[in-house]
Amino acid sequence: MLLALLTMLVANPPPLATPDTARLAPVCRRFIALDAARIWPGFRPDTLAVAFVVPERGTMLCNWRAAPPEGFTALGAPGLAWIDVASRSAANTNAELAGRHVAQLVAEPDATPAQLVYLAAHEAFHVFERGSRRAGRRFGGGENAFLVTSYPVFDRDNEAGFALEARVLAAALAAPGDSAARSLAWEFLALRDARQRALGSDGAEFERMAELNEGLAEYAGLRAVQVGPLDPAWRDGAARVAAQIAGRLDSVTTQSRNSLRLRFYATGPALGRLLDRLAGGRWKTDLVREDRTLQEELAAVTGYGTREARLIATARARFDWPALAQSAAATIASLESLRRAQRDSILAAPGIELVIDASAVGGMGTCGIDPQNLLQAGQGVLLHRRWVRPCAGKALDAEFTTPVVQDQQAGTVRAVIGEETTLRWTAGGTPLALPDGARLGDVRDLRLEAPLVTVQAAHVALERSGRTVTVRLLPAS
Repeated sequence: MLLALLTMLVANPPPLATPDTARLAPVCRRFIALDAARIWPGFRPDTLAVAFVVPERGTMLCNWRAAPPEGFTALGAPGLAWIDVASRSAANTNAELAGRHVAQLVAEPDATPAQLVYLAAHEAFHVFERGSRRAGRRFGGGENAFLVTSYPVFDRDNEAGFALEARVLAAALAAPGDSAARSLAWEFLALRDARQRALGSDGAEFERMAELNEGLAEYAGLRAVQVGPLDPAWRDGAARVAAQIAGRLDSVTTQSRNSLRLRFYATGPALGRLLDRLAGGRWKTDLVREDRTLQEELAAVTGYGTREARLIATARARFDWPALAQSAAATIASLESLRRAQRDSILAAPGIELVIDASAVGGMGTCGIDPQNLLQAGQGVLLHRRWVRPCAGKALDAEFTTPVVQDQQAGTVRAVIGEETTLRWTAGGTPLALPDGARLGDVRDLRLEAPLVTVQAAHVALERSGRTVTVRLLPAS
C-alpha cells in the first residue's frame, strides 16, 4: 500500500504552492533540460540554481540541490522552493544566496515561458563565466564598468562608426553564401579596427570585454530558445525572442534612453551567430584556449589576419627571430637578478624595517609616485627609489622619502625607515611603545612621524619581531 502511494506521488506530485510557482515550474524543468553542449562547452544548467523573482509576491528557487535556504519552503517537486517576500528592486543579475552563486531574474507576470528560459540561460551563463574565471585570462573577467562614465557617446564619428559596423554585421548574417559572409566579416573587422584606434586602448578594451561578457551571455540565452528542447507550445514565443535579439542591430546607437552597454547585447550574440555559421562550434573552445575576444576570434576564423601573419613570419625568418628571443630571455634574466639585488640592498640597510600590510582592506594604491625613480622588480613588485605616497582610502595615508619595496599582489610596502630613536609612534595622540615582541591587536588613529616616513592609519594591528615592525590595516568598525 505504501509503495503504491509513493509511486502515485512520484507520478502525480502535489500541486505547487501558488499560481506563480505553477507558472514557473515548467520553465525550471526546461532550463535544467537544456541541450547545453550546443550552447557552450562546459556550461551545465543542470548544476546551476536560478531564482525567479516575482515582483510584489516572492521568489521561487529552481534546481536548489540542498535543503532550502532559511525562509524558503520546499515545494512538491525536487529542487523547488518558495518564499513570500516582495522584492520591488530586484534585477536580472547573478546573486549570492546561502553561500552559493545563483542566477536571478525578474519573472514579470506577462513574460512568456520562452522569455523566461532565455533570461535564465543568460544569467546562468554569467554564473558559469564567474566560475570559469582564471587570473590573467579574459573569459569570465568582465569589462571595466566604470568606463561607461567616459565612453564617447557624444562623438559623432564613433557613434556613426558603431552603427555602420552593426549594419555590416547584420548583412554578413543575412548573406546568401559563406564567401559573401566572410567578405562582409572582413569589412566589419576593418571598420572596427579603424574606429577603435581612434577610440583609444581603454575604450576599445571596454568594448571587446563587454561583448565577451554580456554579449556571450546574451548568445547563451538566444541559443537556449533555439536549441531547447522547449515545450512545442512555446515555439512562437521563442521565435519572437530570437527576432527581438536580431533586430537590435538596427538600433544599437539610437536607443538613447537606455544604457550604452545594451549595444553589446546586440553585437555580441550577432558575432556568435556569425562564428557559428563560419566555423561551426569549434570557435568556442578556440576562443577560451587562445584567450581571444569575439572580434579576435572572428579575425582568426575568417583569415583576416593572414597577410599580417605572413609578413611577421617573413621578418622573423630574415632577422633570426630565435636568436633575438634567446638574447631577450638572457637580458630579462640578468635584469631580474639585478632587481633582486637592488631589492635586497634596500631592505638590508641598517635601521628599523617597516612593513605595511593592506591585504585585509583590499590592498593599497599610490597617491603619488616619482616615475623617474620607479623600477619594476618582478610580477607586481615595484622599487620606489626616492619617494612614494601609499594610500588606502580612509584606512591609510603614508609618505616615504626613502627607498620602498611595494608588492602589489600581496598588498604590502616595506622600507627601512631609520634608527629607532628617530621614530615617534602615537595612538589617538598618546605615545606608543613598541619593544621587541610587542603585539597590539586593536590600535586606533595610529601615527608614525620620522625624518624618512609619516604614516596615518585609522585602525591597525601592530607586531614587532626584532627590527621589523608590521602594521596590518584593519577594516573600519
